[in-house]
Order: sequence, then structure tokens, then C-alpha cells
Amino acid sequence: MRVVAALTLLSGAAGLVAPRMSTILHSSRDGAEIGRKRQLIRAKSQELGKTLLQKAKERRPSLVRGVRRAVSDFRDVVTEVTDYTIASAQLSRQNLLAWAQAFGALAACAAVGAATASGSAAAFPELVGRFGAARALSARSVMAIFALGFGIALRQNKALIGRRGLAPYHKVLERVERNRTSTWSRVEAVPSLLWLSKNRTDSALTIVASLGLALSVPCALGGALHGGGRLALITCYALYASISNVGGPFYGYGWEAQLLETAALCALPSHPEWGGVLALRWLAFKIMLGAGLIKLRARGRTSDGWHDLTAMTTFFETQPLPSPMSRRLHFAPRQFHLFATASNHVIELFAPLGLLIGCVLRILPFSGLRSVGRSLVVFYGLVHVLFQIALIGSGNLSFLNYLTIIPALACFDDAALMWLLGLAAPSNTGPGLRWVLNLPLALGSVAFIAWLNKPVYENLVGPARKDGTSKRQVMNGSFDRVVSVRRLCEKLRITPPSRPLNLKSLRLANAFGAFGSVQRTRDLLVIEGSRGEADDWNWREFDFRGQRADLNARPVVLAPWHWRLDWQLWIQACKGQNGTNDRWFLSLLLKLLENDPATSSLLHANPFLDSEPPTHVRVSQYRYAFVEPDNGTEAVWTREPRRVLVRPVGAEALREALRT
Repeated sequence: MRVVAALTLLSGAAGLVAPRMSTILHSSRDGAEIGRKRQLIRAKSQELGKTLLQKAKERRPSLVRGVRRAVSDFRDVVTEVTDYTIASAQLSRQNLLAWAQAFGALAACAAVGAATASGSAAAFPELVGRFGAARALSARSVMAIFALGFGIALRQNKALIGRRGLAPYHKVLERVERNRTSTWSRVEAVPSLLWLSKNRTDSALTIVASLGLALSVPCALGGALHGGGRLALITCYALYASISNVGGPFYGYGWEAQLLETAALCALPSHPEWGGVLALRWLAFKIMLGAGLIKLRARGRTSDGWHDLTAMTTFFETQPLPSPMSRRLHFAPRQFHLFATASNHVIELFAPLGLLIGCVLRILPFSGLRSVGRSLVVFYGLVHVLFQIALIGSGNLSFLNYLTIIPALACFDDAALMWLLGLAAPSNTGPGLRWVLNLPLALGSVAFIAWLNKPVYENLVGPARKDGTSKRQVMNGSFDRVVSVRRLCEKLRITPPSRPLNLKSLRLANAFGAFGSVQRTRDLLVIEGSRGEADDWNWREFDFRGQRADLNARPVVLAPWHWRLDWQLWIQACKGQNGTNDRWFLSLLLKLLENDPATSSLLHANPFLDSEPPTHVRVSQYRYAFVEPDNGTEAVWTREPRRVLVRPVGAEALREALRT
């Protein structure tokens, strides 16, 4: 109960500690009085603990209700997961065998996790429970992803969201200006430094991306939590958010919000360590469990491919950008596909429960249970990381899987990382004056994160409740979080907004999920151009980087690089006829008719670039399928036409369509 009380009163603790710490700071200039001041700090900490316990007693009824609701939610989710598992296993003997194999593999990982935890604790007992190495590695990894993201922006943004791009960013800002009158409301809707650009030129995009690249690369190489590294991390968050918030469809992927949230959590105070560690573990938990539950709650148990364990029979072929391994995985035996699908469920639905139980056991005052809890946490970290590595090898999912590894690093303390990787922890002064001074900030930050994630929690557990309040789970979304900043503005002597601000657009707390349904066939868009007439079109296909016109071209490794246009073309193909009506897609057709150099730079090859541009373009839908390897031919794909989605159209007709 004491632990629950402390977590509930985090925000109140910040107010209690701050004035006392200020007094100590001003009176500790004389080095001879350090010992006395430390005793004073200890006394004040004890006083704070007594105050927290007193307030906990006053709020005990609400705490009891909260604990009971959390236990009930846990029971409902576990019931939902177990019912789904049993129903899936009962479909056939092959399914039952696949589930048994998946649980066996998870048990083997649990044994490895326990061995890692016990071995590292025996080898480095002084490093158990310290997370300096994990926090530093997480921050550096985030900065590396930022560097990649800014590099992608410099390479592609002019053609995608520049003034003459497919989805110009300045039109996003202009639309907000028409609908909102005050500066506060505009920034609330689209938080972006690009508001400061008067002319909103491509140079503004270049400056933002270049500054982000210049800040992120040194921090990724030298450590993002040393010196001004944390300020650089926060600055990179602001710079990347400035681009992604105006990026339209090309920045509408779930991993954009995930990168921003991960960066915000990595910027939490290093001392005390538990605040940032718990926040990152919560991020890993909700990413994995959210992905599992979105599959469990798919459209229909008999048609979605997840319930009957057939999802992987088509996933490797129909995923956005297959990798070199995808073809062979697609033609693997059926039992392997059933095992892979069942393993996906076990990892995403059952392993996170191990993390949750492990974190609870770690706070209990019994050494044996604490040791078991550490083993469960390490076990989950290993499963999480190995699962993402497997996904990296089986497909080109941009930098998503690399990014998803980062929060799981918080499952490994310095002893485990030294045991596994030989990674030494950075210099750490340990508990002391710095720890106590950061305590109010850490407590306030954790309380703020908990408040932000309340709707995320409801989104996860709500659909499983039996009380009639269940709602449909949201995948890859943010939620309204309204806060008043009037007092802060008054202290800063600036004009406050007319109403409380909504923090949703900052994307600090998000719901995640991936592949709630799997495509059963690979139907792609093929764009062709011609300079001929109706009786002799002589169509020539535009060759994209992720979707090659050459059916003999083997899939290549693209991740973690992100070809945004190719991903968006795959999404448009999933929409069918509706996918060809979007404004950016019509702009793409017009740019191809104009032989636009920036747009052509995103393609693998433009057959008209070195000659006269085409007079007409058309869009057809083809059904692709892998050719079985080692069949004596060089063919990788076979395809057959399905339908024409956009009949031959010229530049003038497209301009008219864009005007209207």
C-alpha cells in the first residue's frame, strides 16, 4: 500500500520537496558543512515520507478503488487472451501443435533469461539495479534514429512536402490559419517551428533537417546524456516534430509518433534512474501488448488470418516491402507458418504479462521475489529484442523495429548489459545531492506521464471489460489531454490562451498497434506513361525503388532507410479505387507527366527522363505473387492484370482535377 500511495502522490511530492531543496542549495556553499547538510537532507526526506504516508491514509478509499479496478482490468484482459488462445488451439491439431511449440519456445527464452539474470548478478553484484548503461544506450540509439530521420528528410522532403512537392507543407499551415485565428490555437493544432518561416520555402525544411542532423550525429556517437546532450535530445524532438506534424500522408505512420514519445522519455532525469526506467518499460509494454490485442480484436476470427494462425502464409509475400529472406520464408512449410503466427501471439500477448509481474515483484521487500522479478524482466527484454531482430530479417519495415528495440533496453540493468555485451556503465555519482535535487523533477515527470497515458491505458483494457463500457481499440493514435497554462503564462508575463491547451498534437503518449489484419493477396498499383495515341499507346512502366518494374529483380535490404513514397503507394493499393483519388496521388501523376526532376529522384528509373515527357499516364492494378525459388529461372515475381483504375489521362485534365 505504501508503494501505491507514493505513486498516487507524485505530483504533491514535487511541491513538498522543492522549497526544502532550494533552502539547502543556498546554504551549502561552505564545503565544511557538507556533512551537516546531508544529514539535513536525510531528515527532510524522512519528513517527506511521513507526509506522503499521512496523505495516503487520507486518500485510502480512492486508492483502494483504483487498485481494485486495476486488478479487475488485469483479470479481464487475461481472460480475453486465454479464451482467444483456447479457441484458436481447438480449431485443428496443427493449431494445437503450433501453440504448444510457441509456448515451448517462450519457456526456453524464460530459462535463458533466468540464467542471464542469475549469472550477471553473481558476476557483477554491485551493478544490479543500476541502469546507467541502459539509459545512455537508449538515448544514443534515439539520436541515431533521429539522425537517420533527418537524413531521410534532407533526401526526400523537397519532392514530398516542399512547395512544389506532392503534399506541400505550406498548405497544411495555410489550412490551419484559415480555421484558427489565434497563434496559440494554431500552434496547438500543428506544433511546428516552421510557423516562424514567413515565406515557407523549401529552405526552411532544409534548415530544420540540417540542424537536427548536426545535433543528432555527435550525440549518437558521443553520448546523448552528457553535457548538453539532453538539451540536444529535446531540440531534436522539437525539430522532428516540426517536420512530421506538417508531413501529411508521408509522415502519418505510427513510428513517427513512437520516435517522438521515445525521445521524450529518454530525456527524463538520469537521477533517480527509476523514473526513466519505468517510463521506458511502460512504452515497451504498451507497444507489444497493443500490437497483440489489435490482432486479437481483428475484424473477424474466421477471416483475419490471426485466429486460425494462417496470417504468416501470406504475410511475407504481401507485406509492404519484402526483404531478401521474405521469398524463402513465404515458401516454408505450412507448419512453420502456423508456428510463426502462434509465436507472434505468444510474444505479444503473454510475454508482456511477464514484464508486468516482474516489475511488481521488484518492489516487494523480499529478496527471493525480487530476484524472480528481475529474471522475468530480463526474460521479457530478451524476447522483445530477439523478436524485433527476427522482424528486421524478414521484411523492410523502415526504422520501426530498430526503434522498438530501444525501450526494451530498460529491462537490462548494468549487470545484465555487462554480462551480455560487455557494455560498461558511464560514470555515476550515485545517490547524493544531485539525486535529491532531481527528485521533484523526476516525481513530477512520472506523474505527468501517468496522466498523459490514462486514455492509452483505457484504450488497451477497455475493450476487454465486462461492465458494458468497452470500446473499440484505437491503433496508432493519440488522445485529447487538456491542460491550463494560464498561471504559467502570467508568471512569464505573456498573453495566455483563451482556453486550456490540448497536448494531443505533441504526441507524448500514444496508442500503438501493427498489422491488425493481413492482406491475403498482393495487389499493387502500376503507373505507366505513353507518348502515343489511342490506337498505339506503347505504354512504358515507371520503375519504383520498392516495387521494381523488372520481375526478375530480387528484393533488397532497404531498412532502416525509409522510402516514403513506396510505402504510401502500397497503402494506396490497399485502398483500391479510392486510393487513386487522393490529391497527392493526382499530383504524382502530374509530376510524372511533367518529368519533374525532384519526383523522378524518388524513383528507381523514369523511362522518359532523358527524352520528351509522356503525354498520358494510366494506373492499373496487378496481382503479384512470388515465384518459387530454385525453379530454374531468374524470375522472382509473377503478376497478372486485375483492372485499370485510372484510364489514360493528360496533364490538363489532371490540373483541372487538382483545381477543383
